[in-house]
Amino acid sequence: LVSEKGHYNYVIAFSEYLLELAAVIRERYGIPGSRPREVDRFRDKTIMKSVLAEAGVPVPRWAPCRSLEQTLSAAESFGFPLIFKPVRGASSQGVRKVASTDELRSLCTTPNLNEYEIEQHITGDLLHADGVVDRRGRGLFMSISRYISNCLAFEHGEPLGSVIQTDEAVQAECRPFVLQCLSALKLRGSAFHLEFFDTGRELVFLEIGARVPGADVPYVIRDVFGVNLYRLWVDVMLGTPVEPYLPTSSQSGGWLMIPRPRPLPQKVVN
Repeated sequence: LVSEKGHYNYVIAFSEYLLELAAVIRERYGIPGSRPREVDRFRDKTIMKSVLAEAGVPVPRWAPCRSLEQTLSAAESFGFPLIFKPVRGASSQGVRKVASTDELRSLCTTPNLNEYEIEQHITGDLLHADGVVDRRGRGLFMSISRYISNCLAFEHGEPLGSVIQTDEAVQAECRPFVLQCLSALKLRGSAFHLEFFDTGRELVFLEIGARVPGADVPYVIRDVFGVNLYRLWVDVMLGTPVEPYLPTSSQSGGWLMIPRPRPLPQKVVN
């Protein structure tokens, strides 16, 4: 396309799985925007936790999987249950809650073990923050929601959803935490979807995506606040002036997805 049409001014990837490709294209053709090393902070779960831990943000204990012996040793220090997950995954695909050494030993036989990590299992409510920051990292919009169940449970057949939080105490606690994470990760000119735990004692970071959230989250935000996260992100990328929008509405909204049966029922017709 570049050879046929000439230089491109912007490249934007709405999909989690295209963020790295978009960064490579920008770097190769001198297009403004995040480069691969910047995107790594939002794709590699070991890098994102390293950056945040160094900034003093509470994160689960974690270890990259390098070998069977090293992984089992780290697991012994974490204790069970623990979480076994792809380093660059999304939507809890390939994530396993591991209950024992034998179960972990079996998982460590998977090909490409170094593409996985283990992580301390955190007990608490799971929340997510969704919004957009401008090119200076200034927050333009943020919504806080509390999950009903979680993505891992959805992968195992349970319904998944979330509800926008309107409680001022929740907002006062969560917003500074989210902004601290975004600042430490140096997110610029992007949408974000950040997940974190409320343990009852503290907030603990789980993971972040430099993109608009999935499922029905962006559509609920549009219906409740009148904010189109995709449009807002594109405006930021194009340099269109945008003023910050602080949600003050007491209105809330939510979404719920019911997983399809596995295996799907079949009806044989003669």
